Amino acid sequence: MHISSLKIRNFRNFQKANFVFKEGVNTIIGANGSGKTNALFAIRLIIDDSLPRSSTNLLDTDFNRSLTNWRGHWIVISLHFDNLSNDDSSQALVFQGTHTTDNRGSLNLYFRPKYEVRKRLFELSQELAEEEQFVDYLSSLKINQYESVLYGRGLADFSKDEVYKTLVGDFNNYTFPNPDEEDSSLLGTPANQYVFKNDFACTYAKALRDVIGDLKNPRTSPLLRLLSNLNINESSTETISSTIKDLNWHITNLPEIRELAAGVSQSLHNTVGHTYAPRIEINSNLSDDFRHTLKALNIKAGELSGEDYIGDLYEMSLGGANLLYLALKLEEYNRLDHEQNKAAHFLLIEEPEAHLHNHIQKTLFQKYHNHENTQILLTTHSSHISSSCSLDSVNIVYLENNCCEVSQPNSGLDENDVRRIERYLDATRSTLLFAKSVILVEGDAELILIPEMVKMAFGITLDEIGVSLINVGSTQFENIAVLFSEERIRRRCAIVTDNDISIIPLGDEMYPDKEFQKKCKQSEESGKSRRQKLDDFSRDNSYISVYYGTNTFEVELIKQGNKNILENVIRKDIYKRQSDQNSSVEKINNSDISIYGKEILRLADKEGKGWLALSIAARLDKDVVIPDYILEALAFVASLHTEHIISIIKYRLGQEYKNFFETVKLLYGEKPNDIETIDTFCSIYKDSIITKFIAMRRE
Repeated sequence: MHISSLKIRNFRNFQKANFVFKEGVNTIIGANGSGKTNALFAIRLIIDDSLPRSSTNLLDTDFNRSLTNWRGHWIVISLHFDNLSNDDSSQALVFQGTHTTDNRGSLNLYFRPKYEVRKRLFELSQELAEEEQFVDYLSSLKINQYESVLYGRGLADFSKDEVYKTLVGDFNNYTFPNPDEEDSSLLGTPANQYVFKNDFACTYAKALRDVIGDLKNPRTSPLLRLLSNLNINESSTETISSTIKDLNWHITNLPEIRELAAGVSQSLHNTVGHTYAPRIEINSNLSDDFRHTLKALNIKAGELSGEDYIGDLYEMSLGGANLLYLALKLEEYNRLDHEQNKAAHFLLIEEPEAHLHNHIQKTLFQKYHNHENTQILLTTHSSHISSSCSLDSVNIVYLENNCCEVSQPNSGLDENDVRRIERYLDATRSTLLFAKSVILVEGDAELILIPEMVKMAFGITLDEIGVSLINVGSTQFENIAVLFSEERIRRRCAIVTDNDISIIPLGDEMYPDKEFQKKCKQSEESGKSRRQKLDDFSRDNSYISVYYGTNTFEVELIKQGNKNILENVIRKDIYKRQSDQNSSVEKINNSDISIYGKEILRLADKEGKGWLALSIAARLDKDVVIPDYILEALAFVASLHTEHIISIIKYRLGQEYKNFFETVKLLYGEKPNDIETIDTFCSIYKDSIITKFIAMRRE
């Protein structure tokens, strides 16, 4: 038995979400604040008996903030299960009150208004009450008029708006269902959540924030839980208790202790006299209760198993302490009685990668696969863990319009597509799955230069505007870009590639360099074929757009105005002899593309495209010209706010910004807004790369 899906409606930062899981190890990935912890907590509310019973008594702050008013709405958390066995535990767990031989089922946690409230809403619907009456009644509701109930075997999918309107209510048209006519085939049948939680074996390892504190705190220490569950025979505990009693007697009766007690008594007598002086003793009170004595045990550890030194926990590195904590939680899980009649075993682990070296992260993740008959759900924002996952076991969580969206990157892909992507991720440790938006490029030169050009031209980094630049290492963009779509990763993806139009006349039989002419012809033919393929591939996908350079990336750099930078590179980084420098620079400065184009390609071949790109990157300045097709790709994917644009304008103008802003104030008053400032910049600096970029974003 395993969890096959988690569906959430209106819980915390999930308005409506659907997670898909399989047997074995599953990974929920996403950036900080994306909702990973809330997803695990939603699962724990149904299956984790270590949570307090009051944990399902949710608060008004647990409702999704996209609701203009939470009153009357439901929070719904549904777990769906597959591969149910025929034992009593599984059947009672999911199929209680139903008659079916299906091996799938569900448990649904509803946090909803109590019966009286739902009945009154229905009555108002029947009375065709005015909107004002509904608003007044809903506004009067308090959170103590809500109940938390668990239902088994509910088939309703509350992530669908029509289902929600039917079973909960239509808050736009103010129509609500009759609670006396609940459809048990949709909502399910009532179940005792406390009994049902006991049918699961669930171990939870929380995110590692303050491991040392958790290990020393009796309430949170996994060591203490392990110790308290030890089955130590009674004769041993009696022997230890007797030994502690003897130790207390010996300490109490030490001559020095007795002498000190007598001295204190004498001082009291001298102060208030014998009549009023209290009688005192100094006793050793080490607890002889064996269970209490266990609390005195603690762990000492060395950083490496081969070291002789063993020290206190505070001496360990953060990574070492985190590994120790995880080991204790895994041992806690391993010591569960798996022979008990449990319906399923779950191990929930939150962000295990904290403070761990990259190699340890990957090794740790691979070891999780050794737990048989257990479903493992872990959250992570480590690219080293995510790149080691099977794509069909991944759920991606990301923020979109202040709500969490969930997607499955393998949805609708065939096995070959999935295998190719998994191999790529494993080989590159790519951040692809975490990206807010993506630009795919075909080589090292683009990977090196585009981030540096953006930084020098705009004064901000790609990371600041939510763009990940991914080197595909070929022109087979479709293998990776296929991830971005409505049914998979709903993020924008720009493909930047070359048309490879020949820089020389291909029909000129008198052209002297036949070999170069042949290469140009082959490249142009490949470029045409590639463009046709990519245009067909991206045509009906609003998440993907393709941008083409007319020739090659290196030629586009020169053609659009960076010859001065190339001249600097030639003279300072490539050639030492003046004659070689002059010869190359003369060709670069030629206005004929067949001359300067061939020269830049020759230099790229001589130095290597990546090494030439590094040299160019080191010589860039604020006046660098970003080729239009790259600028258009950036405009398509960048997550830019007006604050970003203002920051870019300030960077571009430098000390001139103060005078510029005075001009804006003359036009719009003392407190112009950002839009007015940006519009003024565009009207004054019509030829600026920033004006061009803003125009591209507005198209």
